[in-house]
This record gives sequence, structure tokens and C-alpha cells, in this order.
Amino acid sequence: MSNVLLTSGLAVLFPASSVRICSERMLTTTREQTVMHEYVTLTLPKIGCQGCIKKIVSALDTVPTVEVVETSLPAKSVSLRYESSKTSIAHIESALQPLGHVIERCEVQQKELPPA
Repeated sequence: MSNVLLTSGLAVLFPASSVRICSERMLTTTREQTVMHEYVTLTLPKIGCQGCIKKIVSALDTVPTVEVVETSLPAKSVSLRYESSKTSIAHIESALQPLGHVIERCEVQQKELPPA
């Protein structure tokens, strides 16, 4: 079984064994390095408006490798992915702390989140 990666108009065929989803992590293997991505949904109970979400997204943009994938005002949540070798939930918490947001729940996704 093979997977196809499309990038900059090029199709790259690689064996399915080079990408494994390990319960809470996606392992991507390249010739240069192995990259572990975490996919999580954070529940932040103090989210009250779109302004809060914009501030949260701005704060998370300062954390290395963090990519916000989805936000939900009704669910008071932010779904994101990050490279676990370069950042952690502790780094993410530190970025949110000055805004007064505390992570109530951190749900690890079992599969890859949709692209941003």
C-alpha cells in the first residue's frame, strides 16, 4: 500500500509504512528526520466571544510549530496540531496564561485533523 503526497504541483509516492498513526501521534518519516505531530482539542471555559478566539489564535501563533486548525465558540474549544519535538502542552499553556485562559480539558485526537 502506498500514499501520495502532493506538494508544489509534484506528486510524491511513498510507502504506507512511512506514515503511522500512533493513537495520539502522527509519525511522519522523511529522509532527513522523523517528525512527531500531536493533534489535540483544548477546552477553554473562559472563551466568551470572537474577540477571545482571535486573541487565543494570536497567542498560539507565537508558539513554535503550533497550527490552529479549528475554533468553536459554542464548544469553547480550539483544535490544533504541533510538532511534539519542538513544543509541548506546557508551552501552549504558557502562551494562554497571560490572557487568563486555563486549559480545562485536553483531548488527544485519534486521527489527523483536517487541514487548516
